Amino acid sequence: MTDVRVELRITADADTTELHAIRQHVTRAARDFGADDQTIDDFELVVSELATNVINHTAADEVIVAFRLEDDQWILDVSEADTLGHLGAGSPPHDSIDGRGLFIAQALMDVVEIVDIERRRYVRCVKNA
Repeated sequence: MTDVRVELRITADADTTELHAIRQHVTRAARDFGADDQTIDDFELVVSELATNVINHTAADEVIVAFRLEDDQWILDVSEADTLGHLGAGSPPHDSIDGRGLFIAQALMDVVEIVDIERRRYVRCVKNA
């Protein structure tokens, strides 16, 4: 049985003015869900980078973020992964959606993958609790 304690879901305009609020919501949720300081810092950076990629490198009108603790894993889903080329190793070009943000996510998370949820493609970042 899957144990989902709590979940945060955010839908924000795909605008750089929304980045601060997105970071704050994820940071607050991680703290409220019982994450340690390093996990909070990691997810704050990763959500900021991935949301920035959506805003700067896609035609999306909105960014959807989900964050939860499930079965001893922290899971962050960020929408608009449709244009990702791959999730390979190495340093991708910084001027594409699979650039710096994805490289940072792969460095800080235990698993980074692409998942389909409700007809949208997301970058899923998993960190063991």
